[in-house]
Amino acid sequence: MTNPLHRWWRNSVTPAGNSLSFAPTALAGLDVHAAVQSHERLRLRLFICANGRCDPHLNAEALCFDTHCTLGQWLHGPGKAQLGQHRGFADLMEQHRMFHIAASNVVALARAGRQTQAQGIAQGQMEAFSNGVLHRLNAMQAWVDRRNQRRQTLAGQQRITPPR
Repeated sequence: MTNPLHRWWRNSVTPAGNSLSFAPTALAGLDVHAAVQSHERLRLRLFICANGRCDPHLNAEALCFDTHCTLGQWLHGPGKAQLGQHRGFADLMEQHRMFHIAASNVVALARAGRQTQAQGIAQGQMEAFSNGVLHRLNAMQAWVDRRNQRRQTLAGQQRITPPR
């Protein structure tokens, strides 16, 4: 019989019902595709942990810090410097921070033998913050892509326009 957590994990979709997808592009120095893959791997490890098979390398104390992962290092460094003015950037940082706190709680509860509570946080808070991170990252990538497209269009128009 398939575990409900694994079935739910495989069918995870956005609130609008669309699967999340990211192009393998860079967002102000961040390889979005690699960051999303890393986030998804961690999320899967956390669901497995909540289900009773906790990876010994998952450390609740370290997980609560959002600056230890690639995305967190980018958010607190180059991302903030280059995109900190974007209206959704602070929200992305907060969703990421809260994801790490929820992840830390999942591991701590699972290690304490409180599987039901760990599963509840994994399916509730952690998943909501995880989706928040992915949605905001996707929105920011789309914003940067649109901005870059507008700049390319303007540059092309300036080259074509005859001098007066």
